[in-house]
Amino acid sequence: MGIKCTLVTPERELFTGEVDYLSAQGMVGEFGVLPGHTPFITLLKAGIAYVETGDEIKRFAVVSGFCQVSSDYVIILADEAYAEGEINREQAEEEYKNAISELDKLKPDDPKYNEITKRVDRAKVLIDIAEKR
Repeated sequence: MGIKCTLVTPERELFTGEVDYLSAQGMVGEFGVLPGHTPFITLLKAGIAYVETGDEIKRFAVVSGFCQVSSDYVIILADEAYAEGEINREQAEEEYKNAISELDKLKPDDPKYNEITKRVDRAKVLIDIAEKR
């Protein structure tokens, strides 16, 4: 018996179903969830979320959002997320280069620094999912 899992963005539902295991990138590091897990809520940072069912693994690029875990249910409410195969690698690499170029011109105390850093992180996770890392 697995755990119910849903991954949604404001625009669409990317996944819903029963899974054996889920992992995602929380703000303090990667976490994994099995059925019967202790309930918690966490912020998500840019990273790859994995859902495993039997021998099948599905991967999703999650840019940011929240994850709520209960003993029998996990829901990821992502601000932005993509399924594997939806990302154009060349476009993601161009976004990464542009964001790095902008970041190189800023100092950490610049008001735009955090915003550009998030764009770099977003582009990195899109490249990772496009390259199936």
